[in-house]
Amino acid sequence: MDSSTPRPATHRTRRTLIVLLKFGVTAAILAFAVYEVQRKDYSEQQFNFGTFLRRPKDWPALAAAWALCMTAVVLTFIRWYLLVRALQLPFRVRDSLRLGFLGYLFNLVSLGSVGGDLFKAVFIAREHPGRRTEAVATVVVDRMVGLYALFLVAGAAVLLVDDPRIAAIRHWALIGSAVGCVGMTVILLPGFSDGRLAEVLGKLPRVGPTLAKIFAAVTMYRQRIGTLLFTLVMSLGTHALYALGVYMIATGVAQPQTATLAEHFVIVPIGWFAQALPLPLGALGAFELAMGELYFFVPKTGMPMAEGIWIALVYRVVTIIIAAVGIIFYLRNRREVSDVWKDAEEEKA
Repeated sequence: MDSSTPRPATHRTRRTLIVLLKFGVTAAILAFAVYEVQRKDYSEQQFNFGTFLRRPKDWPALAAAWALCMTAVVLTFIRWYLLVRALQLPFRVRDSLRLGFLGYLFNLVSLGSVGGDLFKAVFIAREHPGRRTEAVATVVVDRMVGLYALFLVAGAAVLLVDDPRIAAIRHWALIGSAVGCVGMTVILLPGFSDGRLAEVLGKLPRVGPTLAKIFAAVTMYRQRIGTLLFTLVMSLGTHALYALGVYMIATGVAQPQTATLAEHFVIVPIGWFAQALPLPLGALGAFELAMGELYFFVPKTGMPMAEGIWIALVYRVVTIIIAAVGIIFYLRNRREVSDVWKDAEEEKA
């Protein structure tokens, strides 16, 4: 074995340490969330599970929330299907649903370094061994389109609420949205993703291989701008459905008042940035803390931070119910999924 090649045991040890570190960060965030609730809500709100369960619930509103979120999730799978078909790869809608729900499940419950996107990329690459680069590009561009839409929605959302209490949130959201939109636009320019600069960036240590994949993916789709624009519009609709879904959750569980629908178009997109953090269990803790802070600062009528965290936790239950569909696909394809998972771990290493 070459001395420069890390030994398998070293890889396992490093992955274990990374997982433990991520769980440590998650535990710290959860502890900080509880501390913030007590600090900001004082004695008026107690983060009490029993009290929350005894509250009257608006079950039709919660059922509508599940339907809206499920529709949004399925739309993301259809978006990926369109991107795959744009490269003329053999792919069916039911394939996108099967792999989509599996990826959604693994994004939610994955304890290691393999997430849903990597799993989908490896799975579809195995099914199209002669066109591996194109297969992986579909997953990369699908993620890019979703993030680009999130930047657009978040940037527009903070302009809907003019309140000095969220000045810092407005400032950083606008900066992040502007940087993200400019970055996405630049890499779509002819000559960038396949030019000299892209070649140099693709050779950078650690991040270079990832950048090279992004540039290769963008090059393939540059001649398919119509598909990209259509999937971008789909993504904007998806984020709107998520905002509506969380609003219905808040309507179903929050007391005594909740944020307005317009305010939810600020809260939800910004909260999604926390959910995108590479932490285990779907960024458990980080997402709830971010949502609690946003519900505390954004609504003009004011909401206790505990209410925001409860809404975020109910949303997480909704996502778990949706992800349960992936369990069915997992049980029906257990051996194949296991093989792909091993390949994905090797790819990640």
